[in-house]
Amino acid sequence: MLDQADGEGSPADEFSTSANREVSGNTFHASAAIQQGDRGIQVNVFPDAPEDARNRERWLAQYLAAAAETSKEHPYPAMLPSAGPSLDDVYVRQRLGGLAQDGFPVEGDAIDRILGSTQMCAVLAGAGGGKSSLLRTLLAVGVDRWRQDPDQGVVPVLVPAAALDGQALDTALAGAVRSGLKGLVETLPPALFLEPPTPRACWLVLVDELDEIADPIRRWRVLRHLRSVEENPDRPHYRFVIATRPLPESELDLLGPAVGRYELERFQLGELADVAHRWFAAYGLADPGRLAQLFVGDLERSHLAGLARIPLMASLLCQLYAATPGQPLPAVRGAIYAEFARMLHKRQYNPAEPGNPRALCTEFRRYGDEAVTCAERTLGRLPQLIDFLAAERREGSTLNATEILRSHPDAAPPPPPHGVPPDEWQQFLATALRHSGLLTFHAGDHVFVHQTLLEYCAARHATSGPAASPLRKALARWRGGDTSYLGFLIDLASPAALRKAAPALRRTARLGGLPGCLFLAELARLGTALPHDVVSAATRGLTRAARNSGKTESDRTQAVVALTRIFDPRVRGTLRTLVQSGALHGSAVVAALMELRELGDPQVLDMLHDLAVSEAQDSGHRLWAARRLADFDDPRVPDTLYALAVSERARSAHRAAATEQLAALLDPRAVDAYCAVASGPGVSPLYRAAAAMEFATFQDDRLPGVLHALARDRNVEVFSRQWAARLLADSGDPGTAGLLLELTRDPAIGEGFRWWATGQLSAHGHSDLADVLFFLACDPSLDGHARVRAAWDLGRTGDPRGRRLLRALALEEPARTATGVVRDEGSRAGAASALAALGSPDAPDVFHKLARDAGRAHLDRRISVQQLADLKGSQAADALHSLAADTAVHVSIRTEAAFELADLNEPRAIGLLQSLVLDTTLDPKRRAFVVGRLCEHTDVRVPTVLRDLGACATLDSLCRTRAIEGLGRLRDPAVPQLLFGIAADTGLAESARSLAAAQLMERHDDRAPHLLHRLATETALTPATRETAIAWLGRCGPRAHTLLRDLASCRELDSSLRYLAGRTLATQHVPEARDLLAALARDARARPQDRAEAAQHLIEQGDSCGAGLLHSQAQDTSLDDEYRFDAAQNLAYTGDARGADLLHELALDPRIGFFVRRSAARELARHDDPRLPALLRTLAEDPTLDGLSRFVAARRLTASGDPHGPLILRRLAGDPSLEAEARAEAARELRAITPPAGPPGSRSLPPSPPPEQP
Repeated sequence: MLDQADGEGSPADEFSTSANREVSGNTFHASAAIQQGDRGIQVNVFPDAPEDARNRERWLAQYLAAAAETSKEHPYPAMLPSAGPSLDDVYVRQRLGGLAQDGFPVEGDAIDRILGSTQMCAVLAGAGGGKSSLLRTLLAVGVDRWRQDPDQGVVPVLVPAAALDGQALDTALAGAVRSGLKGLVETLPPALFLEPPTPRACWLVLVDELDEIADPIRRWRVLRHLRSVEENPDRPHYRFVIATRPLPESELDLLGPAVGRYELERFQLGELADVAHRWFAAYGLADPGRLAQLFVGDLERSHLAGLARIPLMASLLCQLYAATPGQPLPAVRGAIYAEFARMLHKRQYNPAEPGNPRALCTEFRRYGDEAVTCAERTLGRLPQLIDFLAAERREGSTLNATEILRSHPDAAPPPPPHGVPPDEWQQFLATALRHSGLLTFHAGDHVFVHQTLLEYCAARHATSGPAASPLRKALARWRGGDTSYLGFLIDLASPAALRKAAPALRRTARLGGLPGCLFLAELARLGTALPHDVVSAATRGLTRAARNSGKTESDRTQAVVALTRIFDPRVRGTLRTLVQSGALHGSAVVAALMELRELGDPQVLDMLHDLAVSEAQDSGHRLWAARRLADFDDPRVPDTLYALAVSERARSAHRAAATEQLAALLDPRAVDAYCAVASGPGVSPLYRAAAAMEFATFQDDRLPGVLHALARDRNVEVFSRQWAARLLADSGDPGTAGLLLELTRDPAIGEGFRWWATGQLSAHGHSDLADVLFFLACDPSLDGHARVRAAWDLGRTGDPRGRRLLRALALEEPARTATGVVRDEGSRAGAASALAALGSPDAPDVFHKLARDAGRAHLDRRISVQQLADLKGSQAADALHSLAADTAVHVSIRTEAAFELADLNEPRAIGLLQSLVLDTTLDPKRRAFVVGRLCEHTDVRVPTVLRDLGACATLDSLCRTRAIEGLGRLRDPAVPQLLFGIAADTGLAESARSLAAAQLMERHDDRAPHLLHRLATETALTPATRETAIAWLGRCGPRAHTLLRDLASCRELDSSLRYLAGRTLATQHVPEARDLLAALARDARARPQDRAEAAQHLIEQGDSCGAGLLHSQAQDTSLDDEYRFDAAQNLAYTGDARGADLLHELALDPRIGFFVRRSAARELARHDDPRLPALLRTLAEDPTLDGLSRFVAARRLTASGDPHGPLILRRLAGDPSLEAEARAEAARELRAITPPAGPPGSRSLPPSPPPEQP
C-alpha cells in the first residue's frame, strides 16, 4: 500500500519541501578577496595595490635567484687544492628515522617527507649529522620546485635560530636573507616576508643552529616565538622546520605535542660507496668508482665504516683519502680533525695558492722590519690563535673575532714607533682568519664554518697549555650535553691525562646508570677513542637496561638504539641475543631488528618472523616485521599475515591491514581473514564494516550472519548498517523481515532508512505494518513531516488511530525534538491538510484553531485560513466569519478570512470588508487594499457602500479615491446618481468631489460639465483643484465650450484660471479663444505672468495681434522690470524689430534695475545689434549702475575688440567709488589682456583710441 501511496503523493508533502530544505552555512568573500586555508584555517587575503604587487613580484624573483645560487655551496670546508665541490655534486639524500608515537619506525626520504608535510617539525641529528646540508638541500629543491610550479605551495627561506631572538619574524627573515644570500640586486624589505609569497602559498622557514645558542633561556625564547607564530590563526602563511642537535625533552616540549620529531638517519653502509664516488668525481680523480670501492674496503678493515656513516665524517674521510690515496686513515675522530686541519692549513698557506696571506706581510715594510716580523709571527701562530678564538667563543664571548685575536699577545700589533694603523692591522687579521678555511665572514663577523670545528679548536686549545688536564674537570662537571666537545678532549688528551680520566669514565659506565651509558655510547658513535674496557662496560650497562622489564619502553628503546651506535663487532651478537631471548618488546625490538638488518645479520629474517607471529608483541610491530619480511620475498609472509589477521589480541587497524595484504597476495585464506575481522567482537566498527564489504564479494554461507550482526550493532556507522540491511533484503534472506521490523524502531539508523524499511514491510504485506506506522507517527525523535506522513499512511489503511494522530499532530505545540531540531509549523498545517483529505469532520475546527493560534507565524495562519475556505460549507463559512470579525485576531488573518468569505459569495463579507476599511487602527495602505477587494464584489450593496466610503470625511484620501474610482468602474444604473451626489455635496472634501465629477465625465454624463464648472468657480477650493476641474472640463468636448467661455471672460475669476480656460478653448480651435486671450493680455488687473503667457500663446498660434500685445506690455511701466524684459525678449525672438528697440531702451533706462539692464544688453549681443558697442560704452561709463554691471559691460566691450575696453577697465580698476570686488575683477581682466613686457630698454605705447563718432 505504501508504494502506491508514494506514487499518488500525500497532502502532507505540500508543506514538506521547505521544512526538509537543508540550510548550509555561507562564508562571505569580498569581491577582491582570495581564499587561503591551511590546517583547517581559512584566511582571507586581499591583493595589494598594483604597484605593491609589482614590487613583491620583483622582490620574490630576486630572492629565488639568489637563494638558488647560494644553496649550491657546501656547508663543510674543503682542503684539496681545487675549489670545493658544490653541494648538489656530493650530496646523498638521507632518511628520516626514529619511532613515531604509534611505535612504527619513521621511514622515508627526508626531503620529500618534509616538503610534502603541512605541519611544523623538528629534525634531530648529532654533531656532523647532516643538518645544515639537509636544510640547504631543502632550500635548493624547494626553490627549484617553486620555479617550475608555483602552485606547489612553499617557498623555503633559511635563517639561523639566533636571528629569531628578540626580532619580529619578518624582520629576522629579511636580515638573514640580506647577510646570507649573495648576488642580491637590492636589499629585500621585511614586507616581502610579512605576507605569503602568493595567496595560495606559504613560507617554509628553515631554522638552523638552534643548538649553537648556548644560553637555554635564549633557546626557550626562540622556541616560544616559533610556537606563537605557528598557532596564530591570522598568520597561516608560515611553516617551520627546525634542525638541531638533541636537546633536553623539556625544551622540545615547548613546541607542543602536535609537532613531529624526526631523527636524521646516518648513511647506510651500502651508501658509503656512492658518497665516496661523488666526492672523488667532484675532485676530478681518475676512475672514481674503483677508488670508492677501495675506500670502503679500507674503512671496513680499519673499523671506520660505522664512523663514516656520519655525513660530516664521511666528507672529511673522503677528502683525506683523495689527498693521499692508499695511505692509512686516522683511526679516531680527533685524529681525523687534526689531519684535516693540518692539510687545510698547508693548502691555504701554499705559496702557489692565490691570495696567500704571507704576501700581506711585505706590505708592512713601509712601517719597518719590526712590523713585518710581527705580522709573520702572527701568521706563524695562526692555528693557535684560532684555537684561542674558539675557546673564547665557547666561553660565551660576543666580541668581534678580530678584537678577540688582538687581545692575544701573538696577535698584538707592533709597538711604536713601528706601529701599524689599527684599521690596517685589523684588516690583516680578518684576511688571515678568512683565508684559514676554518672560518667564514657572516653577518658582520667571522664564524666557524661548522660547530664541530669550533669544538675541536677549543679542545685543542684546552689541551695544549701547561695547566692541568681539563678532561677530569669536564667529566666531573658533566650533566648531559656537550658530548662532542668532551669527545675531542678525550681524543686530544695526553696518555697521562687519559690514564687519569679513565677511572671517571669507568665509574660513569658502572654507576652512571642509563644516562651514563647513553653518554658513553654517544661518544663511541662520534668516533671517540674510548678505552676498550669502558666501551665493554657501557655495552653491558646498555644491555642490562634493555633487558630490564622494570624500565619504561622508552628507556629500553634508547638503550637498544645506543647499542646500535657503538662501533664494536660484538654489538651485533648482543643485539641478536636480546632479540632471540624475547627480552625486548615494543619499539626496542624494532630498533634492534632495524640495526641487525642494516648490518646484514644472516638470522634477521628468522627474528623478523618470530616477531611477526608473536602474540606477546604489539600488533603494530608485528605488522612492521611482516612487511619487512615481504621486502625480502620471504615465503613465510602469508602465514604471518594470516596469524595477525585472525589474532584477537591485535588492534583492529593492524588486523585489517594484514588482511588486505593477504588478499593482495591472492591467498585463499583471505576469505577467512575477512570473515574474522568482520565478525570479531573486539574489532573497531569501522574496520568491521570495511571487512564485511570485502567479504560480501565472496559467495560465502557465513555472510548473512555477518550482515545481521553488523546491521544490529549500534556502534557501527549508520551507512554500513544500512548497507548490510539492504544487501540482506536484496538477497531474500528469510530473517530480513524481523530485522527490518526491528530497524524501523531504531532512531539511530536514520529517518530515511526507517521509511525505506517500512516500505519494504508494506511491499511484502507484513501484518505488523499498522503498528510500525503508529510507532513512527508517535516517535518524537522524527521530523514533524515524517510523523505526519506516517499518520497519513496509517489513516489510509483504515486504522482509526491515523485520524486521531493527525488531529493531535496538527494541534500540538511546536517543540524541540530529541535531536535538537525544532519542528516547523508546516508539519502542523500538513497534518490538518491530511486530516481534511481523509474527510474527517474535525478538519474545519482544526483549521479554525490553527488560524487563531497567536503563536504561529502570520503566513502559516493565513495558509490555514485558505485551507479552511477550501473546505467550503456552512461550518467553514461560520469559522471564517468568526475570524474576520474578531478584532483581537491579527489584521492579516482578519483580512484573509474576509477575502476568503467574499470569494464564497457570503453576504456577510460586505459588512466585514466595510468595517475593515473604516477601522482607523489599520494601516491606510491595507485599508485601501481592502477597498480594492470590495470593488470586485458583485453584491448589490457594493455601490452604496462605495458611495458612503467615498463621502466619508474621516476616511483618508487614498481610501476615498479608491472607493470613488471603484464606484466609477461599476456598471450599476445607480452609480451616476451616487457620483453626482458626491460631486455636488459642498460639505465633502474637494478631492472627492472633483474625482466624482471626473468619473461622471468619463461616463459621458450630461451633468458632469456643470459640476466641473461649479468646482472651477468655487473660491473656497484650492487653485490646484479648480485648475484640475478646468482641465477635466476641457475633456468634455463641445458640451463644455460655453462653460469655458464663461470662465475665460469672467473678470472676477483668477487670471490663471481665465488663462487656462482660454488656452483650453484655443487648443480646441474655438474661434472666441483669440479675443478672450487678447482681452486677458490687455487686462491691467490680471497677473503680469498670465498676461505675458496669453500674448505668447497668441504668437505661438500665429496670431498677428500677439506682437502688438507684447510691445504694449514691454512699454507698460506699471509692470515689473522682469515682465517688461520678458515681453521685449519674446518680441525680439519673433523677429520683430521693435523687440530690439525695446531691449535697447530698457538697457539705457536708469529707472530699470541693474540686472535687467545687463540682461537687455546681453540679449542685444545675441541679436548682433549694431548699437551694442556704443551701448556697452554707455553702460560701462554710467555712474548710476553698480560696479559689477559696469565691469561686465567693459569686459564685453574688450572682448569685442573695441579699443575703449582696456581703457575703461583701467579706469574701473582704479575707481575708488566702486566695490572692491568689481575693481579686483577689472584689474584681473586687465592683466589677462596685457601683453608681456618687451626686452630691457624697449618701450611701447598703447594704441590710441579712434575718434569718437558723433
